[in-house]
Amino acid sequence: MFSQSSFAANCASRAGVFHRPAITASMQLGRSVAILVLLLAALPAHAAVYRVGTGPGCTHNSIQNAINAAEANAGADTVLITRSLFYIEQALVLTTSQEVDLVGGFATCNQATSDGMLTDVSGINGALEPVMRITLNTGGLVRLRHLTILGGDEDGAGHGGGIFFRGNGSLQISDSAINNNVAGYGGGIYAEGTGTNAELIIGANVYIGFNTARYSGGGIYVDGMEMAMREQGSVIAFNTAQGSDDSGFGGGLTLLSRGSLLARAYIGGGGFGTGTILSNTARYGGGVAVISGDDADFDANSRLQLFTTQADRRAMIRLNTASVVGGGLYLKGRSGFFVTIAGADLWNADIVDNQAPDGAAAYIADKADLFIQTNAPAGALPCQSNGPCSSITGNEAQNAAQQPTLGAVIRNYGEFGSNFSNLARGGVLISGNRGGRLIDSSDGSPTLDTALIVNNAVSLELFRTTGDFATIINSTTIAGNTIGGSAVFRLNAFFRLKSAIVWQPGTTTLIQTGGTRDVEWSIASEVGSLGGGPGAVVAAPRFIDPARFDYRLRAASPAIDYAIPVAGDDRDVHGLPRDQYIPEVFRPSTGRVRDAGAHERPSLQPLVLNGDLEFDLNLWSPVTANAATWDNTQNAPGSVGGSVLVSLNNIPQARVIALTQCIHLPGPGLYALNGFGRSGIGTPASRDATILAWEYRNNGSEACNAGAPTMSGDHPLTTAASWGSPPASLINVTQAQWNNLSSITISLVVVDRGVTAPGNVTGWFDGITLGIVGSDTIFANGFD
Repeated sequence: MFSQSSFAANCASRAGVFHRPAITASMQLGRSVAILVLLLAALPAHAAVYRVGTGPGCTHNSIQNAINAAEANAGADTVLITRSLFYIEQALVLTTSQEVDLVGGFATCNQATSDGMLTDVSGINGALEPVMRITLNTGGLVRLRHLTILGGDEDGAGHGGGIFFRGNGSLQISDSAINNNVAGYGGGIYAEGTGTNAELIIGANVYIGFNTARYSGGGIYVDGMEMAMREQGSVIAFNTAQGSDDSGFGGGLTLLSRGSLLARAYIGGGGFGTGTILSNTARYGGGVAVISGDDADFDANSRLQLFTTQADRRAMIRLNTASVVGGGLYLKGRSGFFVTIAGADLWNADIVDNQAPDGAAAYIADKADLFIQTNAPAGALPCQSNGPCSSITGNEAQNAAQQPTLGAVIRNYGEFGSNFSNLARGGVLISGNRGGRLIDSSDGSPTLDTALIVNNAVSLELFRTTGDFATIINSTTIAGNTIGGSAVFRLNAFFRLKSAIVWQPGTTTLIQTGGTRDVEWSIASEVGSLGGGPGAVVAAPRFIDPARFDYRLRAASPAIDYAIPVAGDDRDVHGLPRDQYIPEVFRPSTGRVRDAGAHERPSLQPLVLNGDLEFDLNLWSPVTANAATWDNTQNAPGSVGGSVLVSLNNIPQARVIALTQCIHLPGPGLYALNGFGRSGIGTPASRDATILAWEYRNNGSEACNAGAPTMSGDHPLTTAASWGSPPASLINVTQAQWNNLSSITISLVVVDRGVTAPGNVTGWFDGITLGIVGSDTIFANGFD
């Protein structure tokens, strides 16, 4: 490092190259000193650290004094705030174009690093002002860490109870809490942009809770700037926007575009794992209100992006309440001289358990849109292949007295429309919601692509449109819903139903009062209202286990390979590849490889459902009462989880049929039946026999029990006390014998071989399989 004298000499020597010989020594010295002063002034200012508190090492006894010192210093400064003082009656003011850090979490001024314990900065008993008023010019950057901002009480219609932030710089908050503050707008935080560089960044572990806005923006009000909350452990919860008449927007968050300044929020954190925007209350938009302001210019739109960044903490708008409309979301654009759009994009995120009299999950007003699973934002996790990527579940249209209303779960009231789509990967689950209707659109265009709409309860129709816009349903399953109205769809305009399943027995599929329809490659419980075949046919879709909300397709479902393929890397509702051809499935015509509905079955196997009995006896029907129990202590070789134990004393006959399963066959072929059995302890001559009994019926109906069996037989497994599996039994089903109601019923049977009376049986079963000889899957499942 240069000393001051050597630095001056160096500057003088550098300056000397410009000297003329006629300049005197004194003149040269004066010029060198002047150059030194200029060079020193051009150097970056030294970053200062100010310590607030009482005791050794403290530089200031108030936060405001330390802030003033930081403002006066030209460097990037840090104000460390200890807990050695109580900070009440605070109304701090910070105006800067520089970089300032306000950091709590220090017990004393001599403490070297923050201990992470938050320092309280409170406005209680003070002036009716925000706890912090921050104004940032271009280039200004303020960071808040390890602080609790509470007790702010900006009066009347004032802005920002905890924090008022205005300007064209960046406010960044992490590891802090903004709690119990009150204002007219922005109870916790009010953030107003004055230029395109303005941003509010909520980092990790920030709790914005129990704040109140008298008008709008209970937790945060963002006015014409960008906001990001992508880090983990941050949540906007238990805030309220009280409102009256035309206010009360956004219990958790309000986004408002203004003039030429757009409003954006990028929310990717998963909160505490229970919700990201959680348990907030407002008149409009209990969770979030996204609004394009009346003075917004063209393209000055407002938009929310909600997405998951950590697998175990999903991004959710959850348990929010609106007293008027929009329990989870309220979206409102503007039509006029300039058209501005208010919208929300969800990717790998959920709207769950919200309530409002109308629009319990979402209320989509004039010039607004809701897009789900269209484009993955930067930093978003990809959808996993084990379930729907996004969901709208458990939302209820009800009033403040918790009484059901005739409002919709998703209400579109305007001209632009609501759009549920899957143009990339993954899909949308809409389930367990309650209301007058699931989707009610007066002037919008509901579009559902790769959606699973099941187990909702509505008192009227499931869908209604009253305007002139189309309703489009592609690759979607609608089933198991409780519908009080006379139809699934009541529409007033064009209707497209393509590659879909609408299975609501006892309910008319469509009442259409206007427009035309385009129905292709679909399966429905009633097709007369759709114009009949061939666009739609009546055929039981054979879901795997609708009682347990599993609406995937069994191998013999008529929806398998039913529709024509679609070009591109398309995915089903679980993120699995579409257009998977299964050669063993019989089909009446060529060229069809896409499954109708939301799910694509990837392969033939398994034909036997829950054949490995890994968790329970689900999908096996009892025949003899109390004969079968699930046993987690026994497993066949290569199996895990458990098996079925058949044990019964005082049997009325030697042959005990414990459980049975009905399996429809996907086509003709040579079927191989096998499994593992184990007998109870005893002598070889007296040990019970474990048997797979089977019955084939050409036309056994959907229950597999109509008429006498066409063929039947026993497949003995073992009488040994250890697990055994013999060569498979073969069942030949010719093309002449097979039709779409052909089935094999498999029964788990134990036969008593004892020598004493009364008789009893004991035996175990596991790894039950059925396959077609010659298919690739048959060898993969142990058949020879």
